[in-house]
Amino acid sequence: MPPNMRIDQPLGAGSGVSGNARDNLWENRSIELHDTGTGMTSSREWILEDKQPGVVATISNPTSSPALFTPPVGGGGSYRVTLRYDGVSDPNLGAIYEQKNKSFVFRVTRDQAGAAIPNLFPLPAAFEAKEESNGISGQGEAGRGYAPLFDPIRAAVRELRTEPVVVDLLCGRQTTPLTGFDIVGSKVFDRSKYPSTFSCMFRARIFASAGMTAQVRLFNFTDSIVVTPTLLSSASTTPTVVTASLAVPADIPNASKEYEVQLRISAGAPGPGDAAFILSAQLILS
Repeated sequence: MPPNMRIDQPLGAGSGVSGNARDNLWENRSIELHDTGTGMTSSREWILEDKQPGVVATISNPTSSPALFTPPVGGGGSYRVTLRYDGVSDPNLGAIYEQKNKSFVFRVTRDQAGAAIPNLFPLPAAFEAKEESNGISGQGEAGRGYAPLFDPIRAAVRELRTEPVVVDLLCGRQTTPLTGFDIVGSKVFDRSKYPSTFSCMFRARIFASAGMTAQVRLFNFTDSIVVTPTLLSSASTTPTVVTASLAVPADIPNASKEYEVQLRISAGAPGPGDAAFILSAQLILS
């Protein structure tokens, strides 16, 4: 009869099922590899076919049942183990090789306290076959093999593609009592480092003292041109969000430029204490 195995972790994920892979094992907790095959065999050997980069741990008692393996802290991911009978190691022997070798994967996805390892995207083990993930929900021969491992990666990539990029142009609250434009923030920004499909918007939060109007614009200092197609204003005494859509590359060239945020009082006759205020200014790419 061909070999078979059960993958247990008494101080972690608990007992496994004979003939099933595992995907919930813990770091830094001993894994027991039990030979559950039937029939007579002259020798038994456990081979760790694939492990995570940087992992130096090996199988202890590799000719016994149970054999032991402890994935280290930082060793999250997929592993592939083979149980071999009678020293038959040549795949060219076909059916004889298959009768004497059995491989399964186990995936370490939890830390030593049993919590899910954050930002872990386990990939298939080297040469992982579909049947070697039998017993893992959605995987194995009854599922999609290791294909589900790529689903969270695809989702993460989609999220990265759609998540807006926020570029801050000034830090903290700034004020000006001037009726001419005052520089309240500046930043070097290279539009070419972002996807060409991203649109661009200038956004600021401004307000003014009573009876005054605050006005803000984005200015390309490198080329000495006004970026925002219209001046953005607010006569409110409470913070107000103002925005302007920017054309690429007409307003924001695909190159490294230094940009200034410029603020002024644009209406009224300012007296002592009168000012225009700005709390934030940003470029939003999405």
